[in-house]
Amino acid sequence: AHTIRPAFEFIKTKPGYSVVSSVFLMCLKDRVLVFGDCAVNPNPTSQQLAEIVYQVIFKKPGQPDPATRTFQALRIAVNDELGELERGLAGGLSVLKPGGRLAVVTFHSLEDRIVKNFFKQKAGKSEGVSRYLPEAATAAPAELAFCSKAVPPTAAEVEANPRAHSAKLRYAIKSDKETGQ
Repeated sequence: AHTIRPAFEFIKTKPGYSVVSSVFLMCLKDRVLVFGDCAVNPNPTSQQLAEIVYQVIFKKPGQPDPATRTFQALRIAVNDELGELERGLAGGLSVLKPGGRLAVVTFHSLEDRIVKNFFKQKAGKSEGVSRYLPEAATAAPAELAFCSKAVPPTAAEVEANPRAHSAKLRYAIKSDKETGQ
């Protein structure tokens, strides 16, 4: 079995709150105990970590392996994938010319939420207010003229590539700052 040393090095360098935050962000509140137990072994294998997960969450026949989301949470945290996404969105928007399109395919709800909120903010849309209230005026002109809703894959796309079932496409069009169009 492969060791997951980089993930453990990441965990050891983070205060407990940060690790718990990463797990909580991944909607894995019930898996927080895993990290406390793992600290005992300084160089665990993937299988050993999975065994610890199974002590916390029972593996049910026909259901996805409960260690899968724990490993996903670790991978996302270790690689700073959500931070990379935020930096990539900002960088992509900065090099677009007016009328240029920024398209993003996400495969996870956390990624999709980041893209959606980034597009909303850059389009000058208010966040967290009732949709029935009038839009508040923004001081700066919107950087995006249009933001799409999430576009899911078609049935044919999922049939051709079953892993595409969770994919969502969002795109936006950069506005001309002078005209706002």
